[in-house]
Amino acid sequence: MGIIRDILKKWRRPFDLDDDQDDPDNENVYREYTGIVRERKHINMHDRAQRETYVRGCLDQISYAAREIDSLNGEYNMVTAYLKDIEIIDSLASEDRALLSQAAEKVAASQDARERYDARKVKMDETEYRMAERLSLTADEGIEKLKDAEDYQDKIDSDLKKLSGERRAMKYRKNELNAVITDTKSMTVMCVVTLSIIITLLLILQFVFKMDTGWGYVIAGGVAAVLIATLFVHHQDAVSDMKVLNSEMNRLVVVTNKVKIRYVNNVNLLEYLRLKYGAESSKELERLMDRYEAERSAREEWYRNSSALDEGEKELMTLLRQYGLRDPVIWLKQSNALMDEREMVEIRHNLIKRRQTLRERVSYNRDVIAGKAREEIKGIVRQYPQYSDSVTAIVDSYVPEKAG
Repeated sequence: MGIIRDILKKWRRPFDLDDDQDDPDNENVYREYTGIVRERKHINMHDRAQRETYVRGCLDQISYAAREIDSLNGEYNMVTAYLKDIEIIDSLASEDRALLSQAAEKVAASQDARERYDARKVKMDETEYRMAERLSLTADEGIEKLKDAEDYQDKIDSDLKKLSGERRAMKYRKNELNAVITDTKSMTVMCVVTLSIIITLLLILQFVFKMDTGWGYVIAGGVAAVLIATLFVHHQDAVSDMKVLNSEMNRLVVVTNKVKIRYVNNVNLLEYLRLKYGAESSKELERLMDRYEAERSAREEWYRNSSALDEGEKELMTLLRQYGLRDPVIWLKQSNALMDEREMVEIRHNLIKRRQTLRERVSYNRDVIAGKAREEIKGIVRQYPQYSDSVTAIVDSYVPEKAG
């Protein structure tokens, strides 16, 4: 029994629950215990294996409660330290409180500036920012070069479109002239054949039928001469136009080749400039540099605020340590409470509620979880004294499991 008492006494009360004055309405209501330890009536205590398993289960429960209480005590002590710090702050003289408020205001202003920096819309990742930083000295020149090359490319594209249109028009005209040349040749042949037939008919009429065909020869020859002369003139005009057209087409080919050479060179220049400046166009490079300037200004502001924040935090920490606060670091993140009494009251109220909750949890683990298991072990020894030595041996050899 003495060994059991030694194990079960090692969790002493870290505080007196009856002295709680944090919440006048608190009734210390514990949660109802259900199913933490099995009922003994379902265990055959005369069976050694069942008895040992049951006792070890109770000891595991006590060990778990002890670990939980140790953790809760650490949290409770921290909350208590915060509340005592608040009492120290509230008890400061008006002059000291004014100094503290001024230092806290500097910290809060710098923290607000940092939050605005983190929440800003214009953001660049580090890789993009470093690239823009490298380009910053030559970006204006790059924008101008890209814009000139883009404008020249537009002009070349326009020239190529015009040349393409002229080439299609010349090709169409060439087809027309070829048709005229072919048609005049065909019609000339037809005229000669027709004239030959007419002369043959006139000869038959003259020599076979003894008719006077003199005027027939004159008319046929005249008409044939006029037609052949007209066709010849059209043919020669078409041939002459074809020579001029071929010359123009040759000139167009030369001009087109020159423009294509300029096109290729300018495309290569554009590709090089895009690679050099990491942008597909002058407008994209302009947007990149605008974002860089906004990012650079924001980062410079952040560095200034960081410096001011460091100085403000050092000043605030010096004052807090001077006033004897146990945990001055926590107030760096709650600097607004040092300026606003309402926020300080809210923090105090929250800490009181947290401490009361911790008290209830400690009480629950000590009195319900561990207490129930402790009473179970004592009950076994009382009800089955013949097994007291066996239970004591289990308690002596028990090694608590490590927390998972």
